[in-house]
Amino acid sequence: MKRIAVIFEGRIDQRMGVFNAVINRVKHLQAIAPYRVDVYMIQVYDGWLMRQLRRTPKTVRPATFIDQGIHIKMLWYKRSWADSLRHRLLKRQPRNFLRWCSAMAWKLRGYDLVTAHDRLAGHMAAMAGTQLSIPHFITWHGGSINTDPFHDTVVMQSTRRLLAGARCNFGVSNALCHVARQIEPSCVIAPLYNGASSEFHPYTAVQRHALRQRYGLNADTRVVIFVGRLDEDKKAFLLPDIFHHIQATYDGSLTFWTVGDGPLADTVARSLAERLDPGLYTMWGKQDPSVIPHLLNCADVLVLPSRMEGLPLVAIEAIACGCNVVATRVGGTPEVVGEENTVAVDDDLVPNMARRAVTMLQHHVEQSLPPAIDWRATAQAENEHYLQAMAR
Repeated sequence: MKRIAVIFEGRIDQRMGVFNAVINRVKHLQAIAPYRVDVYMIQVYDGWLMRQLRRTPKTVRPATFIDQGIHIKMLWYKRSWADSLRHRLLKRQPRNFLRWCSAMAWKLRGYDLVTAHDRLAGHMAAMAGTQLSIPHFITWHGGSINTDPFHDTVVMQSTRRLLAGARCNFGVSNALCHVARQIEPSCVIAPLYNGASSEFHPYTAVQRHALRQRYGLNADTRVVIFVGRLDEDKKAFLLPDIFHHIQATYDGSLTFWTVGDGPLADTVARSLAERLDPGLYTMWGKQDPSVIPHLLNCADVLVLPSRMEGLPLVAIEAIACGCNVVATRVGGTPEVVGEENTVAVDDDLVPNMARRAVTMLQHHVEQSLPPAIDWRATAQAENEHYLQAMAR
């Protein structure tokens, strides 16, 4: 039986985003191919000195844990103050981290293939490729390609090397693949989309009715929702204006929901209080992932005014639940929601997004996910690349 090592960076206490994408890829790959897949998660933690400087709590460091039936082995890396100074002051590669990656790479002896997610794990996979001659692949999610390299010359240099050295890179959208080729024209890269987990699906009319009653919604009340981090990248500060425009234009019963927290939570709360009556909106805050399918099945329209996206998972999940989505025309978003359901990031973003949302409230728009945005299709495409690599 062929052995595959999957490596990614994450946090035990934040199991969302890339974490869920990795778990879903592993589960669906194992369902179609007879591989032994071992999953390793890198988590960065602070030693005593860094905890004092950064005022962070001591981290409990288990060796393994299990999530959704997947056994995950932990690789703990202690943050280095020397690396931080070297990076920030001298604009040099983080020497201690790269030495650690080299040491950890020897744990991958005996594997037929290594696949990593994003830059940190990519370094370890590249070391395994160099030291052990194991073919390695890197999947890039959002900011690791879209933004980080363009804000830091050291990151740009390392990203170029990682893109060029992988047997094949995967971008979670065509848009990310295009950006990767701009960074390193010689890289081999193919789109490999994320999908929606099985719990994201349209509920029956009876289930939806019961759920809406539980949340205090009348039969004729429409729900406009935002799900995500309340921060600058999501342009969360625009939500009160977008909601206000929708409320002023739509002739019917409405309520507005935000789901998530972040540094702009207080700003959004104050602005909503100024623009909308208290009974017209609810800020649900951070919710357990198991609740999100319920909320999306109650909602009619999801608004997503992000300034950047790789492939917005929440848009995929919303459409999978039957909720319409209007979003900004950034990154891979049009590949998910359709060009006609996106608006430009310009001075007219707010009225244009509100206008499209009102159209969706008045007449439900048929939105369906492209065939490639499906975990089974992703597993099939991923497996084909792996079979070619192991046949060489």
